[in-house]
Amino acid sequence: MLQIDTVPRDLQALPLAEQVRTVDIPKLTPLITLGFPLGSQTQAETINVSVTSGHVRRTFENMFQVDTSLHPGNSANDISKQRYLLGRLRELAPDDGNALVAQAFTAAMAEDWDSALSHARQFNALPGRINAAKLSVGLLEAELLHMQGHSAQARDSLETYGRRIADPWYRELSNCLMDPTHRGKVIAEAGESPENLLTGHTALGFWAEGSNDAPGALKHYREALGSYLDHRIEYELPWPGSSICAR
Repeated sequence: MLQIDTVPRDLQALPLAEQVRTVDIPKLTPLITLGFPLGSQTQAETINVSVTSGHVRRTFENMFQVDTSLHPGNSANDISKQRYLLGRLRELAPDDGNALVAQAFTAAMAEDWDSALSHARQFNALPGRINAAKLSVGLLEAELLHMQGHSAQARDSLETYGRRIADPWYRELSNCLMDPTHRGKVIAEAGESPENLLTGHTALGFWAEGSNDAPGALKHYREALGSYLDHRIEYELPWPGSSICAR
């Protein structure tokens, strides 16, 4: 809690929203935060309050979770820092496939499409069986091409991807990105499991973003965040700091 000094006479205090129901706040709603993560543990009498912008990530009955950096420079959500650390990790372990996957997604979060595509292609070229990471990054490669406006290459990538994999869910996803008439079926099936909810709506949201459909992208991203699978790398793709979520 913040204790605020008496408001000066020439200023008007911000009103308190006493009737807000937290469960009614839409995900990715923009907000402004005031606070300091360590409170009086490090600053006894006066707290140096940070004022930052952020977005609502989750809502509950009497509270909500936000994505923001209350103390800039020390945030685990600092994408630049994550990318630097992943780069250092790859220098030490060049064959670390998990780090390469993370590099592809964090570059996409930073809207560095060329780097994201390069990392995705490096990972997809690695030998090995088709696992969850291969399925996810294989689809991401086509989506990154679409994001850059390379429609024909994106379609070729999706067709190749669809022929290479046997997983029925990801084949449905690749088909619906090529043919919008399949999207109703995919959206219906996405509700059958949290994993499908996350991967399906993230893919549809990212594809909509590449088509300059901001409302459609936000709609799908909100659905993806409703999966609450924040241990999955796809969960971070609709990053609130991206330009699409800042609109």
